[in-house]
Amino acid sequence: MDYNKFHNQVVDSPSSYLNVQEQWPEITRYVYSNIDKKEKILELGSGGGFFVNWLYKNGYKNTIASDISTTALKIINNKFPYIKQELINAEDIKSHSTFDLVIGLDIIEHLPDTVKHLSSVYNILNDNGKYIIKTPNKLLENIYYKGILLRSDKQKIHPWWTAHVSLFSLKKLCFSLRSAGFKKINILRQRELSEAQIKKIKLISPKFLSNIFIAIAKVIIRMLPLRLSVCFIVVAEK
Repeated sequence: MDYNKFHNQVVDSPSSYLNVQEQWPEITRYVYSNIDKKEKILELGSGGGFFVNWLYKNGYKNTIASDISTTALKIINNKFPYIKQELINAEDIKSHSTFDLVIGLDIIEHLPDTVKHLSSVYNILNDNGKYIIKTPNKLLENIYYKGILLRSDKQKIHPWWTAHVSLFSLKKLCFSLRSAGFKKINILRQRELSEAQIKKIKLISPKFLSNIFIAIAKVIIRMLPLRLSVCFIVVAEK
């Protein structure tokens, strides 16, 4: 895929990840409680730079934003010029630096070679370094895109579906992390729906029922088995 071409096509869309600003309370709570503000942090696939800006604004100054897209980095530079940036291919990271924490939010599902990606992340982490990874649940993603959105799409080219080339079950994700060398794996339970998830419910629900479905989802998300989570949030330690 020509990522720069893809980003240029969707950058003006309100739903583009370059423009979407979401807070992930499960991740921010973990960072606050477990990550020293002096630690060196790299975010992969920073997109519009909103999460890396949250890190910087909350005292994590030793943080680098990265993306494979020059379009994304220009957006970050324009919005948050005080944040360090680096052009990095997350699938095959070539970095002379090492980090205490690497963050990859909704990035691994876009990478064809996830083995190379996880090996690259492992190699740039310091001893006891951590990788925070968030990625969609393969089961629910298949139901949403294949079972619902693509059913009425004759060309089968919904951009987000075609971009998600590597989806995981929780079991496969944990196995892949251990195979890459990670010794400790901590799974964080998602306790709140994100704005993007709420929009998805509204998109596929009759208008008069969407608020009811959202209210139900907000309750059951806290009770689902982890393997049925809407997305997986995992902290892997070297």
